[in-house]
Amino acid sequence: MKKRIIVGVIALLTLALTGCSKNGGSTENGATEAGKQQPAKDGGVVSCDVGTVELAPYLGLKVEKVKSVVTEEDIDTEVNNLLEENVQREVIKTPAENGNEVTAKIKATVDGKSLDLFGEEPIPFILGEGDFGLEFDESVAGHKTGDDCAFTIEYPKDDENEFLAGQKVSYEVHIEEVAKLTVPELTDSFIKDTLGYESKEDMRAKLKEQCMEALDQQNTEDMFTKLLEQIMEKSKVTDYDQKIYDRHAKELEEEALAGAEEIGGTTAKDYYDFLGMTEDDIKAAVKYYVDEEVILKAIAKQQGLEVTDEDYKAAVEEFQYSYGMENENDVIETIGEDAIRYASLQQKVYGFLAENAQITEVNPPEDTEGIDEENVGTEVLEE
Repeated sequence: MKKRIIVGVIALLTLALTGCSKNGGSTENGATEAGKQQPAKDGGVVSCDVGTVELAPYLGLKVEKVKSVVTEEDIDTEVNNLLEENVQREVIKTPAENGNEVTAKIKATVDGKSLDLFGEEPIPFILGEGDFGLEFDESVAGHKTGDDCAFTIEYPKDDENEFLAGQKVSYEVHIEEVAKLTVPELTDSFIKDTLGYESKEDMRAKLKEQCMEALDQQNTEDMFTKLLEQIMEKSKVTDYDQKIYDRHAKELEEEALAGAEEIGGTTAKDYYDFLGMTEDDIKAAVKYYVDEEVILKAIAKQQGLEVTDEDYKAAVEEFQYSYGMENENDVIETIGEDAIRYASLQQKVYGFLAENAQITEVNPPEDTEGIDEENVGTEVLEE
């Protein structure tokens, strides 16, 4: 989980760098000028506090950055999200039907052996959305609050849920509650009184601005990743501190445990199995993070990039604001000073690489959506 938070703060810190292609000056085709003065040091064998690397040249790399384009459909999706966040919920006594929210305790067994997928607490789900499969929803439909139902489902071998694929699962379901969900109408009063916008036009304009900021952040992160991949492909880490390998292995396991909870598993192995990762895959992932840290810190050392007290304080404040932590001590206790400093150093190195790269802006692929966000699938309700 710590690794996920670190990645999040790096993403937020990159916002200050999203205009780097413009800062470097641009030509008619959108590429940054390569004629400006560049640092003299550029690769070679470098040793830092965590290892040694035969570092490939990293100045003046060519990289593409996708232009940020927000469509009306993207804004519609954001409006839908706001409507979903303000859905009106009414507990009902009538039989459950598609679109209702059902809260139920679920027990699942295979050949009499319990599957620890649902836990002991009641689970809410929207009937008809197929969270546990459409056949599951069909078996629950028609039951009311307080009802018990039992049924068996034989899942196909290619089912999306690898825990259930190929299994014949017997379910016992106790329905705690059934609720009707009503999406509010997008009226002027709802927009102003509930959402806090002056008008529909004001709402869409501000949502577009938010989408643009998020998309530009996403595209900048992708550009940073492309730059780093170019360097990693041609560099060779020849030595590293075993302590950082152990640290990254622990962080990856913590992330896998968090992922296991999201899919109903209980162990890191459950999540690795869900992703189809073998032991070799796991070791390769850890080694990737190790190589990344050695390379980034080697570049930082060669270029004299350091995290100042001001940088560290800014990163802590960004953590605190973004994750709603009460004070700076909570941030440091949760994330750790070393991890925060490393996140800040990563941001500095990425910024340095971008400032010294030849960046060409390209149009987004026609078949990709502007914002990487789940579309709730609700039509925008006009006044």
